[in-house]
Amino acid sequence: MSHSYVEIFQQPKQPNQQKISTSDRALAYGDGLFTTAKIAEGKVLKLSAHIERLLNGVQRLAIDVELSGLEQRLAELAKDYPLAVLKVLISAGEGGRGYSRLGCTKGKVIISIHEFPIHYNTWHQQGINLGLAKTMLGVNPLLAGIKHLNRLEQVLVRQELDKREEDDLLVSNCLGHIIEASAGNVFWLTKQQASLAASGEKSTWLTPNLSMSGVDGLARQYLIHQLNKSDKYSVEIVEQKELAMSDVNSMLVCNSVLGIAPVNKFAGSALSLAPVHQLQKEFTL
Repeated sequence: MSHSYVEIFQQPKQPNQQKISTSDRALAYGDGLFTTAKIAEGKVLKLSAHIERLLNGVQRLAIDVELSGLEQRLAELAKDYPLAVLKVLISAGEGGRGYSRLGCTKGKVIISIHEFPIHYNTWHQQGINLGLAKTMLGVNPLLAGIKHLNRLEQVLVRQELDKREEDDLLVSNCLGHIIEASAGNVFWLTKQQASLAASGEKSTWLTPNLSMSGVDGLARQYLIHQLNKSDKYSVEIVEQKELAMSDVNSMLVCNSVLGIAPVNKFAGSALSLAPVHQLQKEFTL
């Protein structure tokens, strides 16, 4: 795949629909949201869940946009791609006065398809070297969980990562609570829980509370649901200010494109990949 595909989806169709105006609110204010999905063998994985995520985000941000027919269109576009990344971005529309949306047009959907990051396959098997970020996320319960377009915090985290040797970074918010990786959610297993798993008992994975900061990814939602309904696992959502390396046995990073990837090294300390590889076998994202 040598280039990206881009299309503006809007119902009903509008004149000059394939053009982005300089007064578009996504461009001017980051007024909108998006989701990112994996295309495999011509199908968008968990397409209905991504549509539901967009609908929930539109409702929370009170964006007036028509999404009927979008799921069908995405399914049609995916047929031409054996492996790719789909991004669906919703803009709140054009115009308005300053920050106010009064008088702005209905929202629009921008669909783009991109090359799949091949290094994800390596991460999936060999793991991720995860460091601790110095950059911190803000606290905003109004926007927490939503994959909105205001991603400057993640841009700053990525700028930090680009200057470092690790594959990714674990990021905390300004209250010191562990939140997520730069582009994925995290789960970890303590050594005590790993011992329970090794002896055939039910083990508990931990994942951060995202009520104040961070993105509640679909992969995270799926894992929480699947682990909690399993006889072998459970999940505890925690507020934790630091991870004691002497207590962490295994860790994973997940998102809808990457799937589940083990962390092979965290803050310089080696972790066990086996529990995460077991989850990969049992739960396919």
